[in-house]
Amino acid sequence: MSRAASKYKASRWNFSYMYRVRLVSLRMVELMFISLRFLLFRGPLITMWIRLPGIRNINPPYGELARMLAPSTEHSLLLVGGLNKGTKSLGDVKSKEELLEVIAASKKEAESTRRAQGSISGGLIRGLMVELGPTFIKWGQVASMRPELPAHMREELRVLQDKLPAMKFKRVLEIIETELEQPWDEVFEYIDPVPLAAASLSQVHKAKLKTGEEVALKVQRHNLRGIVSLDSVILVDVVMATMRKLMPLLKRRGSAVFTSFRDSLQEEIDFYLEARMQEWFYDTVQEHPIYSQSIKIARVHWDYTTSRLLTMELVKNYHRFDSLLEMDTDKLWDMLNWRIPQYPKEYPIQLLWSTVSFWGDMWINWGLIHGDPHWGNVYVVEPSDGESWKVFVCDFGMMEDMPPEGKDWVTDILGCMLLHRDPERMIEVLTRFVPEGPEGEELAMQARPHVKRMLRRHAPRKSQAGVDTQGQSHWAGSSFAGEIADEFFQFPSLHLPDWFWLWAKSQGYLEGLALTFWSDHNVTDMMIPQLKTEIKRKIMASLDDKSIVEMRGQLGELSDWFTHR
Repeated sequence: MSRAASKYKASRWNFSYMYRVRLVSLRMVELMFISLRFLLFRGPLITMWIRLPGIRNINPPYGELARMLAPSTEHSLLLVGGLNKGTKSLGDVKSKEELLEVIAASKKEAESTRRAQGSISGGLIRGLMVELGPTFIKWGQVASMRPELPAHMREELRVLQDKLPAMKFKRVLEIIETELEQPWDEVFEYIDPVPLAAASLSQVHKAKLKTGEEVALKVQRHNLRGIVSLDSVILVDVVMATMRKLMPLLKRRGSAVFTSFRDSLQEEIDFYLEARMQEWFYDTVQEHPIYSQSIKIARVHWDYTTSRLLTMELVKNYHRFDSLLEMDTDKLWDMLNWRIPQYPKEYPIQLLWSTVSFWGDMWINWGLIHGDPHWGNVYVVEPSDGESWKVFVCDFGMMEDMPPEGKDWVTDILGCMLLHRDPERMIEVLTRFVPEGPEGEELAMQARPHVKRMLRRHAPRKSQAGVDTQGQSHWAGSSFAGEIADEFFQFPSLHLPDWFWLWAKSQGYLEGLALTFWSDHNVTDMMIPQLKTEIKRKIMASLDDKSIVEMRGQLGELSDWFTHR
């Protein structure tokens, strides 16, 4: 347990500079000691212990940490980024026989021997992040969803999503009683001591209320606010200050990334705010013609929810996305072929298609960013109680509102990639946040060859029938968010709002999902309906405002849609 975090008091932290300096200094010493202790002693000791033939069957020291360093025994049949090249994806499957072939191929891959070097390095990275604490684990979760990483590394890091060392059950009960201000057994008939999931900021337990309802309790980890506050200051004000001196390229860019991460993490540790956002999504989904059929949001129990305890409806019979191939074959085939009446029949895996579309509505129509859609927060739920197959979306802590100009920017950048493919138009969008003047003109001139090269690299290709696939598949198999971020990193003077980095993180997670299930589609393709809706909205707004110039531009966009779709 962190001594610095245990001394953290919010009231003094906000008003005493010397108090902050003292705690941050203590935490930095702690992190240095933890890192050295792990790299020089604990890490090598445990790694040798769990691998040497003579002693590996004996319980190793530092039990929970040893579990983190041990080779992953639950080899995923479906890693983010899809199967090996040459193997059909689930989105390509046309018959149950082909599905059996995909499952057989994935089992063969999962059962193959892992290289000891990759397993050891992955375990050491995972163990160090766990030792350093929740803030660093979050970065590991981001890495676990990136298809650019080797498969063995993603497999090792996926443990960080929901299988971390859990708090002792006695501590969990103490937190629950503190938050409810009464003995836990006066509210609950029972609380399962074994957590359903243990993540970086919290862990979830199954429980039953005295009223008879089964619920899930999301309990915040001990001293979390202090740890997050201290580590955020260290990352933003100490680490980045040093890196800015050593690497001028990060003068603005790195600071914006870390600042955005710090702000969103501070909001994520307030479970009451999360519950309010979760309730909004619950109501929105219930009223939506498509998402009411395909998306599941757990109902909040407000009487037992506080800033550190979130009590919600218990969802059963769920499966992680990367474990779908382990389902019963008949159930999996039924899920793959489940149809939404409003969708064209040719859309493959419509349940997952609607999930990506759900995120498109968040960005384009609702102006919200869910920054944490990793596979520990999104599950497939089997039909029950008269409901169809659904995707259970949870953890609404890392949310951010996009300003109107943010919604317009996301709409325009997606339109540029899917529709217009005009370098000058894309440069205008990318430099929209640069003040007009010589700096903006110089930046546009520098960006032009980079943008042209990016568009040329993903030029529309012809299908086997010779049909132009404009707006469809030209980003398939690639990282849209990664390429855009790489282009931005070329220009340190390009100032971007903080919300952009959370959007890029969310987009990156969704790309991992799309690259896993579809070989010829990209996540942006699945947001075309939202783009069309937004164009219609802009045209109607132009009509209402009688803005002929603006309306002419929107009609031009509409003409492009008819030309290319």
